Amino acid sequence: MVLTVSITHIFQLPIEEVVKIYFKHHPQFRTLDGELNSVKQIEHTYNDEDGISCIKTNLTYSNFIPKILRKIPKLEEPHLVMEEECWVDMVENHYWVRLRNITWNDSVSILRTSAFTPDSQNPKWTRYECDGAVEFQNWGWIGQGIEIFMRNNAKKIILQNINLLSEKIEEHKTNKEDS
Repeated sequence: MVLTVSITHIFQLPIEEVVKIYFKHHPQFRTLDGELNSVKQIEHTYNDEDGISCIKTNLTYSNFIPKILRKIPKLEEPHLVMEEECWVDMVENHYWVRLRNITWNDSVSILRTSAFTPDSQNPKWTRYECDGAVEFQNWGWIGQGIEIFMRNNAKKIILQNINLLSEKIEEHKTNKEDS
């Protein structure tokens, strides 16, 4: 069974400012997912023709699965590796970050995509959409329990991301007014 979460938020600032603030504080957003042990950039591409750039990074976290579930041999991994892709489309003015698991890739799908676009109702505002999905394939009722935990945790993290970004935007506005 695939469990999903989807949250949308509107920031009342132009996309360029929101994205600049987001990427300035990007390491803080990564740590909301758990104890981050290492960050390793694995690829950076840029296409001159369409103005799209992508940075791929491997993030290694301490295992965030509850200890009671880690008694299952497959879940005993001490570290979980996630691949993060940060995409920038300068022409269309779209920015998105995709996070997916590498650990347990054969039977577990964990995916979260965050996208920043100009709001269709007011192009001077930024629409932030975050979608997540989790599926433990062929894990039976244990997998369903883990999926529920992971979906609830993902929702909490997405809301923390929105709150953190809102705080950083307010700091930015305050600093701008003080200048």
